[in-house]
Amino acid sequence: MKNTEPVEAIDENKTGLPWPSSWKGAYIFVLASFILWIILLVALTRYGS
Repeated sequence: MKNTEPVEAIDENKTGLPWPSSWKGAYIFVLASFILWIILLVALTRYGS
């Protein structure tokens, strides 16, 4: 017997995560996290000693 239920179209822009739901948001989050770590590294190295 054939399955006649319609297949949902796959949205290529969805990440499957609760947040961020789009790939653009995921890339922005990763880039912002990287920049934050670099700022913390520079600030703590400069003012830590």
